[in-house]
Amino acid sequence: MTDVPHPLLVLAMDHRAVMRGLFGDAVPAAERQEAFGRVKDLAFDALVRTIAEGGTAPANLGVLIDEEYGERTIPRVREAGCCLVLPVEESRSSVFDINTGEFVLTGGDDFAARLDALGPDMVKALIVHNPELPAGRRARQTARARQVLDWCLANRRPFMLEMLVPPTDAQLAAEGGDKERWQRAHHTNLLLRTVSEYQDAGVWPHVWKLEPLAAEADYAVVADHCRAGAPYPTSLVLLGGGADMDAVEEWVRQIRGVDGYIGFAIGRSLWIDAFDGYLRGDLDEEQVVASIAGRLRRLVTAYSLGEDVPSAAR
Repeated sequence: MTDVPHPLLVLAMDHRAVMRGLFGDAVPAAERQEAFGRVKDLAFDALVRTIAEGGTAPANLGVLIDEEYGERTIPRVREAGCCLVLPVEESRSSVFDINTGEFVLTGGDDFAARLDALGPDMVKALIVHNPELPAGRRARQTARARQVLDWCLANRRPFMLEMLVPPTDAQLAAEGGDKERWQRAHHTNLLLRTVSEYQDAGVWPHVWKLEPLAAEADYAVVADHCRAGAPYPTSLVLLGGGADMDAVEEWVRQIRGVDGYIGFAIGRSLWIDAFDGYLRGDLDEEQVVASIAGRLRRLVTAYSLGEDVPSAAR
């Protein structure tokens, strides 16, 4: 059986192209490896501080990180006893929208050699999908997701599938260009259709990483749909999409107690301001760590009410 910690509260910082897009003007290209690696290491310091303050057990805290800028941090994640989650997708765009491009594996068909060498506790694939995209792109994406799942099953590693379902240009135009109206009217239904498309292709992730929903009642509907017919236990975590902390905290409160949701995987909302301040010379290292630790503590508390919940496989 492939076990997933429950709850699973993840600090997400596998951003690569996004980092270059956000901070490229502040850090010369020749210095990015060191600078971006340093801020990711500081973010992990914030997570370590959260552990020390008794927010939750190390086994329930995950770190989603890339080896391009996170090489120095990966061994520390293992040593701390946290869940190491590695991305498998190529990072090619600083903006996640329908035009980001199709899901491509890092290393192509040789992606497995990379995973074999790195030995993650969990593997994550980010896919931008919509059931009204061209059939060829959709078929290629589901096929590649199945490749990753097959590796995970063979190696007894959980597979986390992060699914973004933005509107197509035509869908958005039909709502007068109003994305919030589109989300209220169509996002949940399109997400359910997308999940079905992957399930029909034999792609059953152990963890779905999904966007916030416009209606609180929809979380239970989506969770039931993701788990119905699954050949093994399947759970869900919430992503933040870079939203402000007040919004993310409210979403975390909404999914708390929804059967099937086991936590969150939040990135930019936790660290974007601290990283920006440090890379532009406005914050020192202690200020960065304190800022991220404070935000992470807010979300851990919002989800668990400050209780220390032992790790359990679900």
